[in-house]
Amino acid sequence: MPPQLRYPEELVHRFGAKAGILMYVAQHLPDIPQARFAAIEANESADTLLERAARAGIGDRVIIRSSAVEELWGLEGCLVTLAVDGLDSDIVRANWSHEPNTPKEDIYIQIVKERIEVVNTSPQDFQRRHLYPGLPDKIPVILAELKKPEYRGLLIKHPNQKDYYLTTIRINDSGPGRQRGTFHAMHGSPVLTYYPFDHGVEWIYKEPKIREALQQVISWHDQIANLPLMDDTWAYQLEFGIGPFDGEDSLQPHLFQVRPFKPVQYADFELRPYRLPEDSEFAFRSTHLPIVFGVTDRAGIDLKTFQFAPGEFAWDSRFKIRDQYYQEAKTYNTGGGPVLIVDDYLLAFAADSVHNLRANVFTSVKGPFAHNDIRAIRTADVTALFSGPQINFIYPTGTWVNVVSDGVNINIRKL
Repeated sequence: MPPQLRYPEELVHRFGAKAGILMYVAQHLPDIPQARFAAIEANESADTLLERAARAGIGDRVIIRSSAVEELWGLEGCLVTLAVDGLDSDIVRANWSHEPNTPKEDIYIQIVKERIEVVNTSPQDFQRRHLYPGLPDKIPVILAELKKPEYRGLLIKHPNQKDYYLTTIRINDSGPGRQRGTFHAMHGSPVLTYYPFDHGVEWIYKEPKIREALQQVISWHDQIANLPLMDDTWAYQLEFGIGPFDGEDSLQPHLFQVRPFKPVQYADFELRPYRLPEDSEFAFRSTHLPIVFGVTDRAGIDLKTFQFAPGEFAWDSRFKIRDQYYQEAKTYNTGGGPVLIVDDYLLAFAADSVHNLRANVFTSVKGPFAHNDIRAIRTADVTALFSGPQINFIYPTGTWVNVVSDGVNINIRKL
């Protein structure tokens, strides 16, 4: 069952979660810059979406995204997003070379319409592959201007620590090894702190214009959460870009998406910071304290650890791993009992395929809070993100442990 959540039902049920919430934010907080967009309901046509896009002044560089109602509850990074990078994009020129007597504009329109229809009917393909049960045959679609800002990022408000915000931004257009910087702002402090997940990119943290833009994005969260039809008992995730946009020189942030993250919950007890077990051969090694999400009771949860088998996925790159995984529905039956995943964070995308998942411990974390990471955090009751790899070796598959979390620190004790 979906969790209890207040949201702008009329707009979301018509235009889906992404478009409906953005429309509501635009109506009530017009000073928050957004990329121009248009949307259609599930049973409206691609022609209707193109007409609305034209009225909204959207140019020829567009991104076409799913906007299913079900994305309120998860599915980050799962559904379809397609783009057409203008009249002179590679796909338009390639098609035009085969039909030189057809106006390029007509070819462009046909490609965009085809991609709208692919997104609109994408649940039918998922049904054939037994993925994401419960989706309708068609879903709403959002078409937005394709902005390529210098930086893209995701902000979350921590659901278990008061006035604590986390954001990871990445430098755009720098390939699979693109640089990322992770920052946090604690307890309403105007000072952003560089978090040591991403060594070597401290210069991002030192750039005053970026820090100013990030502070502006942080200020959006509570404005949005406190709107009458939003839910201030939830923490949200905000996807954004930092300019320049449209020929501007300033690093102006723009809002791209708003999604629920996790319900707000505070522990009534405090734990000491995590320490590696004294009998571990890694105990002498320094490891940064993890970022922890989720609250248990004082007794904690007894869990059996699980790691994906070596070679389970192709290791060419994160993106090829993901493509392989999504060719079919995979599930991992761990033999009963609640489960704690202890594994490399690159495998976060597969967390929701593990039966009886209650907690995650992800290691070797760099540039967290991509869609896959967020989905894994939302799926589990508790998640801890470690920058080092040591934990993998301490808790191999089949180890029974007790996990206690106060949303700030985590205690993992072998049983």
